[in-house]
Amino acid sequence: MGISTGSTVLLCVALAAGPVAPSQAAPVPSHSGSRIAASGASYDPPLRAQPPKPSVTRLTPQNGPTTGGTDVVIKGHDLSGVKRVLFGATRATDVRVKSARKLVVRTPAQKAGLVRVRVVTDHGSSKQSGATHFTYVTPTPSLTRVSPAAGPTAGSTRVTLTGTDLTGATSVRFGSAAASSVVVASPTTIIATTPAHAVGMVDVSVATGGGSASLDEGFTYTPAPTLSFVDPGSGPLVSTPVTLVGTALTANALVTFGGVPATVLSASPGATELTVATPDHAAGFVDVAVSTVGGSTALVKGYLFVEGTTLTSVAPTAGPSLGGATVTLTGSGFTGETLVTFGNKPSLAVFPNLAGTQLTALLPSHVAGAVDVSVATEGGSATLPGGFTYVDAPTLTTVTPTTGPTGGGTSLTLTGTVFRAGMQVRFGGVLATGVTVVSATQATAVAPAHAAGAVDVSVTTPGGTATLTGGYTYVAAPSLTAVSPNEGPATGGQSVTLTGTNFQAGMQVRFGATLATLVSVHPSGTLATVTTPAHAPGLVGVTVTTPGGSATFTGAYTYVVAPILNTVSPNVGPIGGGTTVTLTGTDFRAGMQVLFGVTPAALVSVDPLGTSATVTTPAHAAGVVDVSVTTPGGTSTSANAFTYLAAPSLTAVSPNEGPTTGAQTVTLTGTGFRAGMQVGFGGVAATGLNVVSTTQATVVTPAHPAGVVDVSVTTPGGSGSLPGGYTYVVAPTLTSLSPSEGPTTGGQTVTLTGTNFRAGMQVTFGGAAASGLNIISTTQATVVTPVRGAGAVDVVVSTPGGTGTLNNGYTYVAAPNLIAVNPDLGPTAGGTMVTLTGTGLTGTSAITFDGVPATNVTV
Repeated sequence: MGISTGSTVLLCVALAAGPVAPSQAAPVPSHSGSRIAASGASYDPPLRAQPPKPSVTRLTPQNGPTTGGTDVVIKGHDLSGVKRVLFGATRATDVRVKSARKLVVRTPAQKAGLVRVRVVTDHGSSKQSGATHFTYVTPTPSLTRVSPAAGPTAGSTRVTLTGTDLTGATSVRFGSAAASSVVVASPTTIIATTPAHAVGMVDVSVATGGGSASLDEGFTYTPAPTLSFVDPGSGPLVSTPVTLVGTALTANALVTFGGVPATVLSASPGATELTVATPDHAAGFVDVAVSTVGGSTALVKGYLFVEGTTLTSVAPTAGPSLGGATVTLTGSGFTGETLVTFGNKPSLAVFPNLAGTQLTALLPSHVAGAVDVSVATEGGSATLPGGFTYVDAPTLTTVTPTTGPTGGGTSLTLTGTVFRAGMQVRFGGVLATGVTVVSATQATAVAPAHAAGAVDVSVTTPGGTATLTGGYTYVAAPSLTAVSPNEGPATGGQSVTLTGTNFQAGMQVRFGATLATLVSVHPSGTLATVTTPAHAPGLVGVTVTTPGGSATFTGAYTYVVAPILNTVSPNVGPIGGGTTVTLTGTDFRAGMQVLFGVTPAALVSVDPLGTSATVTTPAHAAGVVDVSVTTPGGTSTSANAFTYLAAPSLTAVSPNEGPTTGAQTVTLTGTGFRAGMQVGFGGVAATGLNVVSTTQATVVTPAHPAGVVDVSVTTPGGSGSLPGGYTYVVAPTLTSLSPSEGPTTGGQTVTLTGTNFRAGMQVTFGGAAASGLNIISTTQATVVTPVRGAGAVDVVVSTPGGTGTLNNGYTYVAAPNLIAVNPDLGPTAGGTMVTLTGTGLTGTSAITFDGVPATNVTV
């Protein structure tokens, strides 16, 4: 078709319904319009390109539950860069970008219905189309259980329905009838109340917004039972089978007679009969009630408990053939005239009780053996076949042994005749136990407890009683309260006294398991003397056994090993005693006796091992004694083990004074001196002891401060002291002499200066003793020099305190000898220098010429 120039042309294009694929249609840019050229061609101005919006072409699946959680695949275009995906107005919680053309998202929860699905990116939102719709649907419920599964046709049974997706249930039906109450407890549980319905099984259904679920024959409507009669309509007071007739009488029914449950025995196939065992009940009419799942029914006064003549028991079931015993019969209907027979013999007297359920009858005589027992009344009769046995009376000839303890427990053998199982044996009227009938002529029994003394023994059977007068004697059991002494040697042989009660001659006494020798038993039975047997060391029980029993005193006696004494230390001590002495050995023990000679020592302690003990010696005369140790296990003696010594005495010390530095040998005189004794000067021990005899010794004095001190001597026998027996003196000193020189001929009086001068001191000049000592004070004295050769000598002063020396303290000078004077003449005016020649001129102090001193003297 041609288009003329300058004409306006309208182009119409028909488009198929549905979206156009990007490959089929070019994008149309946004613009304000187009202008058509005069030639008829259109002209579009240039436009800026816009990013494409997302589009959705398909959802898979297109529906899901209102609970959400369905994974939906979204296909389309330009889906990358997705910001959110909306289901209606609700945002999906899980968006997974697979590609620009595929997303996987998880649906959010939403109400049921159709919603639009939109994909939103930075470039916009996808448009609505048929492919963007998603339908939320409610899930279909399921039903698995109804409990209870049966109930009455009247309804009103509360039941629990169990299943899944039950939330939002709109109805519950039992068959075609709706439940009267529906409570959704959880998505899996509904509580509903059944409606009334005809008998039979019905389907149970639940409807929710998601659909419905049904449990085929899920509930059974059960008809209520009916009760027409009970056959028979009466019966005894004790349990008896009866039949209930009616309808819907099932085996699981609860049946009561007068409110007391009966026992269901069986049910008929058509549920029209029910056999039950009636309960025990008092006489009279009672209601009979039946309850089943379908309901309850009752037959008022439907059953009568009646009393008849019955015989259920006879007690005792055996008795003497001579008759005369009272027998009790139990049953029912014992009223009015009553006849009781044993075998073919009637009872001589019958005494029924008021209730008619029990009577007593006097037993007629009859030959031994079992007989029928019969009761006849106006209401009928009853027989208990072989219900009673006639028995001949027993005899009792011996009981062995004939004695036993009052506490009983002795096994005995009885001999006699007509013994039988169940027979009773009595000792002094007390029933024995453990009765065993070995044969018709022998039985065993255990004696019961009884007071001491002889008692009768009787055996009783249904046939009667046989008694052996004084046939058994009860003996009181002994008691053991004391064992004295309660310890002794393991070798045995110790005489021990036992104290207790009920001791008897011939009784046995054991120490541990070993038999002791019984020496005597006091007539009172409270004391006994035995000799102990040998036994291993240790604690043992003592047991006394008589026909009355045994008494054991646990741990009553201790066997002890004899001690051994090895050493005594120290082995000497004073006659006054009081010395602490250590004994060593074995098996020492607390309380043991220690003798020095024949005198007991005081025991101080014993070590736990028994190998050492400490004692204090007793006083004793001087001399050597034995030491002995005695325990319950025996005695050990060490001969001549200890020496008693008299205390020493000290009468003289010579010399009796000396230097404070000690080291002076002095002689002691006294008594009781012995090697090893100690000597003290003012409490300080001397050394160098040399005991010459028991009366004399020498020692070396110790150092001590100046002064008078006591001197003591100490031996194991004690101490002796000489008060003020020795004086310590300080050594003198010599500091100067005046004059300090003199003639070799001696005879010069010299003054000494120093310290600690005292009368009697000695002074020597070069070893030669001075004379004429005169003590002026403790610091000054004069002496006369002895003859001595010329030269300087030491001067020594000596006292008991020591010596003081002044080295070269005095010089002996020889007398001068003048041989020549040269010149030997000169002017009277003097002044002449003269030389004198001679000997001993050294130290010349003065030269005179006719008594006139010369001057300018030069030696």
